[in-house]
Amino acid sequence: MANSSKTGPRGNAPGPGPIPTPEELKQLQRKSDRSMAIVLFALGIVGTIMNMNAATEQAFVNNAAEIFRMNNLGEYHRPEGLDVLSCAGIIGHPLNYAIWLYIALRRYKAGKRVAWCAFTGAIIAIVFGGMLSSGAHALHPEIWDFVFNSAVPTPAP
Repeated sequence: MANSSKTGPRGNAPGPGPIPTPEELKQLQRKSDRSMAIVLFALGIVGTIMNMNAATEQAFVNNAAEIFRMNNLGEYHRPEGLDVLSCAGIIGHPLNYAIWLYIALRRYKAGKRVAWCAFTGAIIAIVFGGMLSSGAHALHPEIWDFVFNSAVPTPAP
């Protein structure tokens, strides 16, 4: 028989560590929240750059031209107003990122949770990008005609 001095609940194997105090638990949660926020905001930089690239006037033109080509909608003509949408996207996406980063930094200084700020900024960026893309497609009446005519079945003769 081996050494009979059993010090832990599993013999000589170390047992569970001491139970953290509420203050230590709060500190661990804050470190975890901070780490998650840093990773999410780092990913947010990449997402912001990608969204800005998707919001350029040329990206809107390429997307609409491909829709025209795939659905045989005729020859593509660039509509007026894409430059305004592009400018809104190129300014709006980094502004969204900066606002939520600022809110997160202020909350972190106050000792509050911050990871949710990155999630909220990402959701707003997705909705904003969708609105920009929809707005760019809305400038093409041919796309609207195609969507509405293909959605309504034609009666049989």
